[in-house]
Amino acid sequence: ALTVAMGLQAMREMAAEKGVALPTADFAAVGATGNICSTYAAMIAPQVASVTLIGRNLDDPRLLRVAAEVTSAAYEDLVRPLRRKRERGGTGERRRGGLVEAIAASRAFKEMTGRPPSVETGAALLAALRAEMGEACPVRIAGQVDALRGANLIVCASNSLTTLVGPAHLARDRSVVICDISTPADVSPEAARLDNVTVMLGGIVKVPGRADFHLRGLPLQRGEAYACMSETMLIGLTGITENFSAGHITAHQVRKIAPLANLHGFALSQAMWDRSF
Repeated sequence: ALTVAMGLQAMREMAAEKGVALPTADFAAVGATGNICSTYAAMIAPQVASVTLIGRNLDDPRLLRVAAEVTSAAYEDLVRPLRRKRERGGTGERRRGGLVEAIAASRAFKEMTGRPPSVETGAALLAALRAEMGEACPVRIAGQVDALRGANLIVCASNSLTTLVGPAHLARDRSVVICDISTPADVSPEAARLDNVTVMLGGIVKVPGRADFHLRGLPLQRGEAYACMSETMLIGLTGITENFSAGHITAHQVRKIAPLANLHGFALSQAMWDRSF
């Protein structure tokens, strides 16, 4: 879970550095049916303008479920402030750009308000949004990587044995930030060398305190560790028994462990550029 949290933070910071504004960014996920990629998509969906989920088969129930989860995440981002307004008073307003704003302005959302966030709610809302908005629906699925041409913020996490993303698949008229966590890589060397494309591999963690250790044989600086290692340290420091690494990783786990890391001084050191092998 901490690996996802640090990867997201590194991607957001790199997007800002390259002039990719999240509220107007078009996000795409390659290998969207996978656990890690779908978690990235659900976490970042409320912050971007659109989400395109790319899988091998448009009829794959897993791809449709991820699309419902992403829509539910955006819906939850909208209804949470409304719930606070009812419970505590106040305006309940929370302005966001892009995807969330488009959903908030739709008839579909107004008809859905009151339902609890869930995969079922997300699926129903997505179906209503498609009927209302057609191709302008901000949550889309695709079966080909050609759909990446419209994206400027991309996560790649497929299980392909060969590269999937070449120069012809990417936009050339704007900055494109890619987080490629696939092994082997999804992005070809030729695509990674494009002057408007930045390919990173995730986030590296700065360990708290005056840590002076050096993990020899790994592309890390003194006091740095991979997020998976840092997660083990963090769990030891907090004394919690909940497992954040094994099994299915959820957005809830990512949201829970990120503030714990911040509390104990585990911070993003830099984007990860080199593979560990």
